[in-house]
Amino acid sequence: MDTVEEMLDWVHRWREHIYEESLSSSQKNDISAFAAVIKYVDGHIGENLRSEDVAERIGMSRSYFSTRFKEMTGETFHQYVIHRKMKTASEWIEEGKKSITRIAVELGYDNFHYFAKVFAREHGCTPSEYRKESKNV
Repeated sequence: MDTVEEMLDWVHRWREHIYEESLSSSQKNDISAFAAVIKYVDGHIGENLRSEDVAERIGMSRSYFSTRFKEMTGETFHQYVIHRKMKTASEWIEEGKKSITRIAVELGYDNFHYFAKVFAREHGCTPSEYRKESKNV
């Protein structure tokens, strides 16, 4: 690999492969369940994702789900969802095809100011500043 983009692309493909393998495994355990959760989050990133609903989808109590999710990922489910939404937002902003307001709505944020605040907390700058920076790179 010669560039950071090639490395990140490889990591993304590797992650997807791991998820697919664990989902298709005949052994069902917490790892395959959480691979399914991560895949679900990525596929439903614009929805209001709640730990109670996701835990029910994989047949776990909310309490056990929350404890195991934190053990396996190092962050709460809520933190993980915000992190993924903000990662998706940054990718869409870099693409430059959608307005920042549209991105906020598509990621499930009805309040643009709250979206901008969460984005700034995650990235250290506002979405508009991020767009300007990404154009200058």
